[in-house]
Amino acid sequence: MDGEQQQKIFFAEFELDTAHRRLLRSGEPCALYAKAYDLLEFLVKNNGRIVSKDEILETVWEGQFVEEANLSVQISALRKALGERRDAPRFLVTIPGKGYKFTAELDDATDEIVIEKHHISQLTIRQETEIDTGPETVSIAPRNFPALEAPRRRNWPRYLLLAAAVGLIALTAGWTIFRFYNRPKPVFLKTRVTRLTNNGRVAAAAVAPDGKYFAYVLSEPEGRSLWIQQVGTASNIRLLPPVKADFWQVVFSPDGAYIYYNLFSPDKTNNELFRIPSLGGLAEKIPGIIGYAVSFAPDGRRFAYVQPDSEAGLNSLMIADIDGANRQTLAVKPQPNTFVFDGELTAWSPDGATLAVFVNHLEAGTNYYNLVGVDVRSGTERNLCDQRWRDVPSLEWLRDGSGLLVSGIAETNRRNRIWLVPQPDGEVRPLTDDLNDYSSLKSTARGNAFVALQTTSLNALYAGPADGAESDFREIVSEVGPLDPLGLMPDGKIVFRSSADGAANLWRIDADGANRRQLTANLQVDERGMCVSGDGKYIVFTSWRSGKSNLWRVDADGGNPRQLTDGEADANPSCAADGRSVVFQRGILSQPHLWKVSIDGGEPVRLTDFNAKWSALSTNGAAASYFFMKDDRWQIGILDAETGVVRRTLDVPAALSGRRTQWSPADDGLFFVAAGGDTGNVWKLPLDGSAARPVTNFKSKSLDDFLFTRDGAKLVVARSTHLSDVVLIENAE
Repeated sequence: MDGEQQQKIFFAEFELDTAHRRLLRSGEPCALYAKAYDLLEFLVKNNGRIVSKDEILETVWEGQFVEEANLSVQISALRKALGERRDAPRFLVTIPGKGYKFTAELDDATDEIVIEKHHISQLTIRQETEIDTGPETVSIAPRNFPALEAPRRRNWPRYLLLAAAVGLIALTAGWTIFRFYNRPKPVFLKTRVTRLTNNGRVAAAAVAPDGKYFAYVLSEPEGRSLWIQQVGTASNIRLLPPVKADFWQVVFSPDGAYIYYNLFSPDKTNNELFRIPSLGGLAEKIPGIIGYAVSFAPDGRRFAYVQPDSEAGLNSLMIADIDGANRQTLAVKPQPNTFVFDGELTAWSPDGATLAVFVNHLEAGTNYYNLVGVDVRSGTERNLCDQRWRDVPSLEWLRDGSGLLVSGIAETNRRNRIWLVPQPDGEVRPLTDDLNDYSSLKSTARGNAFVALQTTSLNALYAGPADGAESDFREIVSEVGPLDPLGLMPDGKIVFRSSADGAANLWRIDADGANRRQLTANLQVDERGMCVSGDGKYIVFTSWRSGKSNLWRVDADGGNPRQLTDGEADANPSCAADGRSVVFQRGILSQPHLWKVSIDGGEPVRLTDFNAKWSALSTNGAAASYFFMKDDRWQIGILDAETGVVRRTLDVPAALSGRRTQWSPADDGLFFVAAGGDTGNVWKLPLDGSAARPVTNFKSKSLDDFLFTRDGAKLVVARSTHLSDVVLIENAE
């Protein structure tokens, strides 16, 4: 009997038949892949215990090398078979960061198994009791069964019952087979990638709803232009001539008649939304929309967007008519735990019921993004997956509503990938695993294909004379992946950020390219700024090691890491010339202000009571520059580094790109990056009010960061070449 007890396990309306390797629901077989069944049996046998993903992979896929994506697929299949959702589990619970837990009330059904073994005896006793009502019938032994006669009756009803039973079995088997072969199959287990452009200069992209045309932004020397092209052909039309602005988004209206796009000009604080007919015509501005990306309702009558308000410290999820009228607020969140707006991060579901957005979380010393769904009617929200995210540029629903596409970096992963978030179970799995970056995800009406912007970057450090030609600059190091921000030691050694070891850390190299050395390990160095103390003893940088963005320092040789700040979001350090203090920005997605902290850490001092970003200390340490907003335009301010008193303000040069600045050795001007198309150069803005002028004359490559030596004689630059094209990614199964 013990062997038979192990063959069947019951929970709720389900029966797990381990002898025949099948799952039944209310007696009806459930279609399961063999590996999904193995997974279920493993979870059931570990009922009530948290099992890690590694333990599952080692047991269910014993001796095989598989990715977590396989586990996610099988977990999703199990949830469907069990009739549950990830956000409303009955039996299978996801334990974030730990694994899974099966939580059913199991019944090994000993009595039922006994009935199976002894059904003849039990049925005999019942039949005898029903036929003979005398008390002596209770003692009748099973061996007397042949002597009993049932009442005589015709046999044809029995044949009908038998025929009906056979028919029912055949119907059930046929329905099971039909469901098995017509069950929804997981998409994008295998993908096919087709390049739609090959110029390497695409900055953003979108696909028409019917999948026949795609639009893209092309980087040209004169600026960025908008084009439309037929899929599968080289036939294209320019819709907009080059403009001196960045396109933050390109998207087709649901009927394909218009292309909407966001423009961001360097001298303005907010994006502007425009639309242009898909076949060409005059562009028109959509008034009153302050947001970075829009997502259309399925009927095409409205769109949603996130509207930031740094002054009020709030971000709002908004809905408006396609002409910008009838704006309404669906939900509001105070900063920093607020809606993320920096990217294409609003997605309206195909059924019109849900807006998918990312929310920044800063809690218990940890900072991450979370993907949530906001109900369009009520404004209530729910989690769409348990995955935490670090950096996400793009979000898109599949047109059939079966899941979402996300491009970005998950908290547990170091690279930009495309991810699939199936709904409603939310079991995240990666679709790409290469060295490219991805953004501008747009799905087609078919639901099994989407376009993306695929970017490959080659980065390099160069050093040369400050007044030299491009040919005078020598390449020091090159690799795939960012090499900025930069720091300069007093002896001329260059400090830079690199992911050569698989994670972002600090490295050091001589100005001639010799003696490259890794300085840190596992410090999660961020791109938001680095500086070297004036005495050369310390390197100060932004790090995520504590779970949020804070300032850290290490010795010049990379030793003795020490956390300097513990604010909500600290970044962009600038070291004082005397080596004793650091000015920095506190607040990234929240209201930003300038603060100062000792090089040894401790309680920081607030310098501004108004919004200010991207500070840079003067060479003598007496003043600090910063960026601020006035009358919807960016300006540069100069304040006293000790008292915080504002000394003067300057207009932002039209050529300025980005917000990285450095004071000149004589403190008579600010150096900054200016971009023309995909080419970056260093310019100088004099403080005497005269016009900005170029310092370098590079003819190619983007400029990511720069540093002059203290005497101003030499210049180190981080430059990059980005090859970006539109690709079509299709389900290959």
